[in-house]
Amino acid sequence: MGNQSEPQGKMNLAVDFSNLILGLSSSALHFMGVGIHGEQGKSSNPELAKQHIEILKMLKQKTKGNLAEDEDQLLLDIIQDLEMKYKDLKIGS
Repeated sequence: MGNQSEPQGKMNLAVDFSNLILGLSSSALHFMGVGIHGEQGKSSNPELAKQHIEILKMLKQKTKGNLAEDEDQLLLDIIQDLEMKYKDLKIGS
C-alpha cells in the first residue's frame, strides 16, 4: 500500500481535538440559525447554542495547560466568536 493522497475537496476526518472543537462550534452556529456561508436562517434554538458554547468553555477549563498552543488559541478564538454571535442573536430577539 503506497502513500496515497486524499482526493481534493475531501473533508479532513481525522479524530483530533481541533476537529472536535470545530464540530461543536458548527453545531452552535447551526443552533443560532447561521447557515453554511454565514447567512442567518429563520430557525434557531438559542438554548442549545448556549449549551454548546458552555461545553466549549468547560473544555477550555478542563484542558488548561494540556493543549498545544494552536489548539488553545483555536478554542479561545472560537469561544469569543460564538459568544459575540450569541450576544447579537439575543439582542436581535
